[in-house]
Amino acid sequence: MPVAEEDKTMEAVFKITEALCDFGLLRRYEPVIGVGGGVLLDMVGLAASLYRRGVPYIRVPTTLLALVDASVGAKTGVNYVSKKGELKNRIGSYHPPLAAFLDKTFLPTVDDRNMRNGICEIMKMALVRSPELFELLEKHGPAMIKAKFQNGWSADRVIELSIQLMLEELSPNLWEIELDRLVDFGHSFSKVIEMRALPELLHGEAVNLDGAVSTILAYERGLITAEERDRIFNCMIRLGLPVDHPLCVPEVLWAGLKDTLEHRDGKQRLPLPTGIGRADFVNDVTYEEICHAADSLHIYVRSLDLPSDVEVYLNGSIPLHNPDRCLLSPTGTCVGRDRSVAEVSFQGRTVVVPEGSDLLQVGSSDGNGGMR
Repeated sequence: MPVAEEDKTMEAVFKITEALCDFGLLRRYEPVIGVGGGVLLDMVGLAASLYRRGVPYIRVPTTLLALVDASVGAKTGVNYVSKKGELKNRIGSYHPPLAAFLDKTFLPTVDDRNMRNGICEIMKMALVRSPELFELLEKHGPAMIKAKFQNGWSADRVIELSIQLMLEELSPNLWEIELDRLVDFGHSFSKVIEMRALPELLHGEAVNLDGAVSTILAYERGLITAEERDRIFNCMIRLGLPVDHPLCVPEVLWAGLKDTLEHRDGKQRLPLPTGIGRADFVNDVTYEEICHAADSLHIYVRSLDLPSDVEVYLNGSIPLHNPDRCLLSPTGTCVGRDRSVAEVSFQGRTVVVPEGSDLLQVGSSDGNGGMR
């Protein structure tokens, strides 16, 4: 069945329940088995929670994001279109699976962009819980993506540690009675960003953009040092994760934070890093602070050096390393310093910037989760 984010609807859930009716599922001894990525596992879980008021199901994740995130915990859900627009995971339930079968040999079937989509959720846990996990991403992340996590100890340790940290955070608070949750890092602004960008952004990409905004907020509050901020952004960029986007503007970010207030019972409960691998919660972020952080993010990202393996070719011939204005995002945004024609090759993606362009968004899909 279709499993893009825009397909994550109650209509899709009802198709699953209809299939269960046709099959004649035995209520307790025939668990439903969901094999796929996070969207599919969320929909199967919700269908299982509703069918006959709850039947057992098993999760078999086949993507990196599903392996380290969607396979862990009790939540199920789908998106909902209201008068306010499309809302992320607004309809759902708590229905833990009977089991989750984790097999990393599915990962070679996943394209590079969706591998990075999963890395975004791993980065989330690294920033708020584990200096070790962050260092593993720093040292081995690009190689792990290239090898689809089949390259030995470092890849196994990243998967193991990511899941372990998620379990440590979720298990004592499975039903979310306590709403101060470190796993909500990256999920304060991202829901609105992701829904407004559909189908451009993947879930993990929106989460990483949220993490980038939160890192800037933390730096401007003096919670992290300039050196820590730079390490975080350099690691994100080295892994090919998005760090800025046209929707990272005050109106959108503030709308995300207002929605978060409802979800977190009237308080922001915004997790901000207080170092690499540590975080704390704040409840007093103002609109003016969001405006300043958005401006600071755009200025800071434009000031960053590109990794050495990123080359910009002016007029398709002369290599130009580290242009002074280049945003790395899934949409491939780049501007040559003299505004001449530039062809940008970044981890297999190519973007051409026409002469005189101030900003170019290239976002068409190649059908495999990548760009063309």
